[in-house]
Amino acid sequence: MRTSVGSLFHALASFALATFLAPVPAVAQDAAPPSVAEVDPDALIDEAFELLVTDVEEAQSAFIAAARLLPPERATEVVQLANLLFRLPPEPGRVLAAAELAARQGGGASAAQALAAADSFPDPTRAVLLAHAARMADRADRAELAASFRERLLEELAEQPEASEAALELARHLALRPEGVARAVEVLEELITSRPNAAVTPTARVELERLRRGGS
Repeated sequence: MRTSVGSLFHALASFALATFLAPVPAVAQDAAPPSVAEVDPDALIDEAFELLVTDVEEAQSAFIAAARLLPPERATEVVQLANLLFRLPPEPGRVLAAAELAARQGGGASAAQALAAADSFPDPTRAVLLAHAARMADRADRAELAASFRERLLEELAEQPEASEAALELARHLALRPEGVARAVEVLEELITSRPNAAVTPTARVELERLRRGGS
């Protein structure tokens, strides 16, 4: 039976919001309130995605509360996703939430494809959704699908901020095969030239030098 969120929100959210103001540290098992010790965080996350359709504030509380019950690596992922969802306008936020919920139910690749096909939004929103579709494809172990989304992002939405990370990840993927190294070098050179101040550019420089040395 899935855990109901309604009766847990106030205790969970007040605890979580008071303690989740910094990057998630390792938390001892007894750090959570005794009343929520048996809560399934995955069920809480599922509920949060569904609540995005009707009650954004309750959904946000659920995401943060769930993060407090997860190991640090997963908690960081959940908080990053929640932040992304709440930065989006309502309709694309619901589209992304539906895709994530479908992925959690076992349809990762098809959910990523559906998200990538949501192209009726303005370019900044499309770029966010396409970049996230690529990450979802990565999680589903569909590297070629993820690469195709990143290629599309670079072709159609190159001026959007998400293009920088897409270029770096695409280059890394291409460089895994000898026949893809030349194209990977081109992608990295274009990234470094066109976006010298992007956050990923220093990493792109390192990757480019590595490839020029023969991948060592």
